[in-house]
Amino acid sequence: MQLREAKRLSQEASTTVSAAEAEAESARQEASRARRDADAKVRQMKEDLSDREKAATAKEARLNDIEADIEGEVGKRVLDLGTKKLNALEKDYKAKNKALNDKYDKMTAGYKGRYYMALYYGIVVTVLMAVLSEVFRNEVAVFFTTLFDGLCTIGQGLVDLGGLVAKLGDMIPQETVAFIVHWLLQIIVTVGAVAGLMFLIVWGISKFIAFFKEHYADELTVAVMLMALAIIVIGADYVALLPVNLILLYILVFIGYLVVRAFLEWDDAEAKKNLLVNVGLTVGIIVLVWIGLRSIAQSLSELSH
Repeated sequence: MQLREAKRLSQEASTTVSAAEAEAESARQEASRARRDADAKVRQMKEDLSDREKAATAKEARLNDIEADIEGEVGKRVLDLGTKKLNALEKDYKAKNKALNDKYDKMTAGYKGRYYMALYYGIVVTVLMAVLSEVFRNEVAVFFTTLFDGLCTIGQGLVDLGGLVAKLGDMIPQETVAFIVHWLLQIIVTVGAVAGLMFLIVWGISKFIAFFKEHYADELTVAVMLMALAIIVIGADYVALLPVNLILLYILVFIGYLVVRAFLEWDDAEAKKNLLVNVGLTVGIIVLVWIGLRSIAQSLSELSH
């Protein structure tokens, strides 16, 4: 009896264990299915999200393309309209500018014509008065005569300088060789000195002409110098009482005009200072060279004789 009861209990326990194992296995299978379903849903959600992101990116790209096309079209139309408007304004400006330039050219041509006619008239009248003025003619003759005499004295001095140097050849014992060397030295020294002096004169004049053309070659200079010449010519009888030649006075007035005009036009104080120094040095050098060369030429002439 007890044995049957034990068997029964054992069978019931086995049945219970089997049922529990079956339920556990079923639970594991259910959990595995649930996990697979969850993984599948997660993958599906990820795929859906990726598709949505791709769709959103594609839609954004299309919107950007559409916006770029709209902006390009609008910009093109605005540019075309702006270009047409600008061309119209430029054409109108050129037409008005041309009309104003033509009007200005006609006005300036009339003013310049009257100005030049008055200027030429003044030049002709002044020159005629200068020619008819005996005092002015005498002053011109004295100036150029003095200038010519000075140049002749300087030239003779250069020849005498060549003669003094040529005397070195006379020290040679042989008469023929001494004669040849003497005249070679005479020619070389004289021609070299004359050529050097002429080169300095031409170089200085060319530099001055270039400077004058750049800064002073205009109507104002002509008007001022014509006025100065007219005053000197008209008042020649009284101006001649001054201890200076009229032509030399005119040259000094011209130099003074250059200096004064430079002071009025230049704002740089250093440039004004340099101008004064350069003008002073130039005038001083010219005077010293002229006086010195004439003195040297006279001394050499006395020594040679």
